[in-house]
Amino acid sequence: MNKQIATSCTHDCPCGCSVLVTIKDGQIISHKADPRNPVTRNFLCIKGNRYIKRYASAERLLKPLRRKGTHFVTISWEDALDLAAEKLIQTRRESGPLSTLWAQYSGSLSLLNLIMPRIFWIHLGGSTITEGGISIDALQAAQKNDFGACLVHDPQDLENSKNIVIWGRNPAVTNIHLMPFIKEAREKGAKLTVIDPRYSETARLADHHIAPRPGGDGYLAIGVAKEIRRRQGNTQGFVTGRTNGWEDYLSMLDQYEDTDLCLKADVTDDQINHLASCYWNKGPCATFLGLGVNWW
Repeated sequence: MNKQIATSCTHDCPCGCSVLVTIKDGQIISHKADPRNPVTRNFLCIKGNRYIKRYASAERLLKPLRRKGTHFVTISWEDALDLAAEKLIQTRRESGPLSTLWAQYSGSLSLLNLIMPRIFWIHLGGSTITEGGISIDALQAAQKNDFGACLVHDPQDLENSKNIVIWGRNPAVTNIHLMPFIKEAREKGAKLTVIDPRYSETARLADHHIAPRPGGDGYLAIGVAKEIRRRQGNTQGFVTGRTNGWEDYLSMLDQYEDTDLCLKADVTDDQINHLASCYWNKGPCATFLGLGVNWW
């Protein structure tokens, strides 16, 4: 008798797809997207569709490997666990619990994977842990310091946007379940602008494509901010009442000439004016940022 289990994809991507897995005699025989999820809907990405092939692959590692010289040899799970326990006990006996560094980042993002290591190290008496990360962490820290907690809208809210700006991101490849919402918003009149040095898969679908010099999108952002400031005039009460360091920010903008910004970003005045209009004159505008702005 077949049994169906509701689960989710654990890949490190923004989608977090809901998945229905069919099991027969203890073996997975099929899987598909769970259509009950209103965000990920009824389709999976290429990796998601290949889950069973990966699960049944002859190249999948099923037993521990131990390095011997320049190669690895297979050992039993009992020997592997004994070796790990031996090393942990020895290190902690000699140097204390903080001598063990626990580093966990990305990979499988299942609830079991995120919670169980914490419980393990607590029961073992603690450990040293890493702070931050090597991916989106710098961007998240900067956004939190600048704007507070990151509270995003539901994807369904895109239908209320008049403009959608995708800045340094390619969701047609990396966040495919966002694309139906973008399509539905465009059918209701929203315009799509993509900022990417490449003519990406998402840029091919856009109403406007702005291709700044690689690394030049920070100058593009400053140019847009200067133009919005000009259009804003003296009605700055909304900004000054909700920010700190506004005058310092204005001073930073004044350090740059418009022509220099266009040259540094390799964009035109018309492109800067277009983005300024998206945000100031033709809102509401939704923005999706990629990791490329971390450098700034």
